[in-house]
Amino acid sequence: MHGVNLDLLRTLPHHADGRPKDPHAHHRAEAAALARAARKGLWQARLTRVLRLLAARAEPMQRCADPRP
Repeated sequence: MHGVNLDLLRTLPHHADGRPKDPHAHHRAEAAALARAARKGLWQARLTRVLRLLAARAEPMQRCADPRP
């Protein structure tokens, strides 16, 4: 029996000798962050465009004449 939980050892980002398990992980993380930021910017631009269109088409509310005789 091992005195160490082997499942916990697999979650560490480095090997026992200090080498990273995935030496390119920071590159993938950076690329993913850039892609997320680009998608967020696209959605924000789309939402802004839709809101501007809605605001341009909206007519100001007018008071109705009193319908009572």
